[in-house]
Amino acid sequence: LSALLLPGRCLVIDPIIALIQDQMDNLRRAGIDRSIGIDSGMEREERELSADRFASGQYLFCFVAPERLQSDSFRAALRKLTVSGPVSLVAIDESHCVSEWGHTFRPAYLSLAQTVREYCSRPGERVPVAALTGTASQVVLKDVQRTLEITDLSAVIFPESFNRSELNFNIFSCRTQEKTHSLKGFIERLSSDFGIPPGQLFLVNGENTYSGMVFCPHAANTRYSVQEYKNVFEKDLGAPVATYTAGMGQEQKHEQSSLFKHNLVPIMICTNSYGMGIDKPNVRYTAHIGIPQSIEAFYQEAGRAGRDKKLSHCGIIFSDD
Repeated sequence: LSALLLPGRCLVIDPIIALIQDQMDNLRRAGIDRSIGIDSGMEREERELSADRFASGQYLFCFVAPERLQSDSFRAALRKLTVSGPVSLVAIDESHCVSEWGHTFRPAYLSLAQTVREYCSRPGERVPVAALTGTASQVVLKDVQRTLEITDLSAVIFPESFNRSELNFNIFSCRTQEKTHSLKGFIERLSSDFGIPPGQLFLVNGENTYSGMVFCPHAANTRYSVQEYKNVFEKDLGAPVATYTAGMGQEQKHEQSSLFKHNLVPIMICTNSYGMGIDKPNVRYTAHIGIPQSIEAFYQEAGRAGRDKKLSHCGIIFSDD
């Protein structure tokens, strides 16, 4: 909304392709189709053509990963854009990644402040930068501010409360070999928790679908993997599922994500490469196989549920034997 009200074009920095696709879908549903996502899954000519069109002012929003700003051709496109009109806003979404990923395997995050202000500002102007996240500890928040050079004391805006009364949290402790049984027990009791007939939990019914997400620690070829629990849901529970892991091809990722997002299947079984930022209103439950890496990671992933403020259940199944 801020970008639409301000003159110029908006550049959005997103950490993963799934989030770019999700946000573009949301804009289109709101009637805003002048947006483009430029990612590594595109052919080189397609990337350069898209960047040139953005530079010519054809799009209101451009979604990219931080690494795209290291490209000479994309920097040239930004230079061209700022000659004809301003960049109204640079929005860094899921900005906790600046701290959590920038210091490890995605150093492009650490140079964002310098890069966007050099290539997105016009002479005598300083492009506005907004860093957005729902999950940042005080340590991460201070690191994000320092890295992005956000020094204004009034710049940090907190929600009034992090409490989400629509979410019910459940913790299930069991032996390692009992995790699958505990998961099945949690899933099978949900119909009672929601007050619906057991056969309705896995029915596809548009926005009234009881969608669920199961987060697994591994993709395949090991215990507690996405592939293992895909088999559990399809064979043991009779539920159609979509799957998502970082190792999939871009076309397969988009296809599986679309099936889940558009309520063509009720359940997404995934690694944590999918959960970040996905805004699907009718996720009614989440389940974690094992303990997430941090409280913030769990809050972020479990927080995919209940986006429409209706009763939802979030479970963790862990073993300490």
